[in-house]
Amino acid sequence: MIRNVLPWQGAPSSPERDTPEIRRALRVRFRRASLFTVPASIPTATLYCAVLWRWADNGPLFIWWAIVMLQLVTYWPVHFRTEELSSAWQRNAGLAQIAGGIAWGLLPLIAMPSDPQWQMFVAAMSLGVMASNAIFAATLGSLFLAFLGPFTTVTLIGFALNTSGSTRWVALGLTVYSAGFSAVLATIRRADDIEAASLGINNGQLAADLETESEALRLANADLARVNDQLEHQATHDGLTGLAGRQLFVERLDTALAGEEEAGTVGVLFLDLDRFKFVNDSFGHAIGDALLRAVAMRLRSVVGEDELLARLGGDELVAMVRLGPDSSPAEAADRFLRSFENPFSLTGKLVTVGASVGIAVSDGECSGADLLRFADTALLRSKTSGRGRATVFDAAMRLELDRRSRMADELRDAVRTGDGLTAFLQPIVDLDTGMPVGAEALSRWLHPDGQRSAGAYMDLASELGLEADISIGVIEAVAEYQALQPYGPGAPWITVNMPPQQLDHVFEHFGSSATLANLTLEITERAAVTDLEQARRLLSEARQAGAKVLLDDFGVGQSSLSLLTDLPLDGIKIDAGFVQRVTSSHSARAVVQTITDLGERMGLTVIAEGIETREQSDLLRRLGVRLAQGYLFSPPMPLKDFPGWCTAARARALAKQSGVSAG
Repeated sequence: MIRNVLPWQGAPSSPERDTPEIRRALRVRFRRASLFTVPASIPTATLYCAVLWRWADNGPLFIWWAIVMLQLVTYWPVHFRTEELSSAWQRNAGLAQIAGGIAWGLLPLIAMPSDPQWQMFVAAMSLGVMASNAIFAATLGSLFLAFLGPFTTVTLIGFALNTSGSTRWVALGLTVYSAGFSAVLATIRRADDIEAASLGINNGQLAADLETESEALRLANADLARVNDQLEHQATHDGLTGLAGRQLFVERLDTALAGEEEAGTVGVLFLDLDRFKFVNDSFGHAIGDALLRAVAMRLRSVVGEDELLARLGGDELVAMVRLGPDSSPAEAADRFLRSFENPFSLTGKLVTVGASVGIAVSDGECSGADLLRFADTALLRSKTSGRGRATVFDAAMRLELDRRSRMADELRDAVRTGDGLTAFLQPIVDLDTGMPVGAEALSRWLHPDGQRSAGAYMDLASELGLEADISIGVIEAVAEYQALQPYGPGAPWITVNMPPQQLDHVFEHFGSSATLANLTLEITERAAVTDLEQARRLLSEARQAGAKVLLDDFGVGQSSLSLLTDLPLDGIKIDAGFVQRVTSSHSARAVVQTITDLGERMGLTVIAEGIETREQSDLLRRLGVRLAQGYLFSPPMPLKDFPGWCTAARARALAKQSGVSAG
């Protein structure tokens, strides 16, 4: 075990310790230690010489002094020269420690007085020197052992001095012990210094790594914050124009309404671009998007610092404005409408569009969502009044909106409970024979205030997402009616109005039942062209289930002729507008004649709707129209009344045929 701690054997080491960084740190520790130990050695040695001069010979004392100086000289390159930790450096450090131990150990041998009272003084001084070396040269655990050993030794020396009287041999033993003790301390100190240096290097590297990781974490947090800001901006702003979105607009609007008393009255302007669909259809959606960006940029220039502009979707823009004591809603609207006076330059094209505006002003009680809804209602009035103008939401509109809100609640309840909503049938007859051949199923709402036709509430039902439920209810009523009738294959067929997009809900509701096989579906051009590919797919599925398909209001749309080839159709219904003018307009007669001939050539059933007079009926029959419906034959009637009407109509038709035959 001794060889592992002797200074000339070197302290335990590893490749991690034998590095330039550890060597530099170790030299620094030796230099700092020398600032205490080396200067302290000279005055300590001088003090010993002064104390012992009176009873020691000068010669031995100067020999001891020379040894001390030799130790200091040996220490000098160890502490202050810049060589690396070579073998010579380690050897010099060990020899310096041993030389110091021998020097201080020889002191009692050289200067031990014969007077017993001074002998204990010399022993105590030696003990103090060794204890101080242990304190400054060892760790806490090693300090205990290094201090306990000399203390025990000196105690034994004192015991020996008092019993044997042989001071010279005891002093010699103390010298030998001091040499070994100094060697142990040198090894401990050097190992501790290397450990401390390694720890310092590792701590420094750890601190650097932590600083690097902290910087990386800071940068990652900054990137994450930037990404979060981008995601939040995308969630609250319109991607096309960069304007605020609906959610952010309503939140800011509610905040403004909460502080309205201090900042002034809050108003909302709801803008809708006039002729925007024409721009999209004529120049393409890319130009339409460019127009929206240009409009947004121009409107930003008229928005105040405490105001907000937002895009809700499509060509709908909204603005939150502040109205002071001297400003009116009309002036605020005019500020925005003037932005549309000059055309917009879009990729070399000059595009002119206008805008319709609805305005709503806070009354101190409404929420942001309410104010937005009021402005939307006023916008609808502007658009129906001729476009290019601004309308302020007023008390009359408030009453109408409240009425519509109550109607929406009542309609939801009617659909949910099934009470009040029913199906009526309007007959379709053969113009040649007068025989009933079919009927159109029409939804009716038996409201407590009076019966309401589908035209009075189906738009509202569409807004509320109830249109499919109402259509399914009509189909179920018709299916139940057909199941109760004793008619065979020649029984009147029944048509049901339905947008093609609702067929998904119908298929899901009825599943694989044969309900659709007994129905004829009527679709309008407007509903079909909304998504032509979807309409084609769904109508094909309906025909595979056995249903027939009629194109309603044929002749009034821009794409009616193309739909005849794009959709799977079984027939067409001539729009009532042509039918009602057929007796007074040559052009209307020509259109009816053309549609009839076209349908016959394409193998499609042609039905004229909206016949109100006998003159119209006779003329349509001469033009080749075979089937028709209208108030001339019968208004819509409850399902329970239809069988009786059909029986009476057949009797009249047979009587008429008998009269003709008899004549």
